[in-house]
Amino acid sequence: MPGGAMQYPETGRTTEMKRFAVVIEKTSTGYGAYAPDLPGCVAAGDTIEDTERLMREAIEFHLEGMRVHGDRWKYSTARQSTNFTNSC
Repeated sequence: MPGGAMQYPETGRTTEMKRFAVVIEKTSTGYGAYAPDLPGCVAAGDTIEDTERLMREAIEFHLEGMRVHGDRWKYSTARQSTNFTNSC
């Protein structure tokens, strides 16, 4: 659909796709992720790929819960950035 919109045939709704910044961190048991603009939306996995997939599912679930409860989402404050490294 034009403009990145998706059609949900079961509801007849069309919704615009949104982008969220996600932080993925290495942990002692795998990887953890969170979305700074969606407090409480987190995921953890054994690999980066697993964690990314689980985070996509967590964001969908989180946004659906917000819709059901009538919560409004505030637009993202995140901006695309580059990776920074430090030799210390």
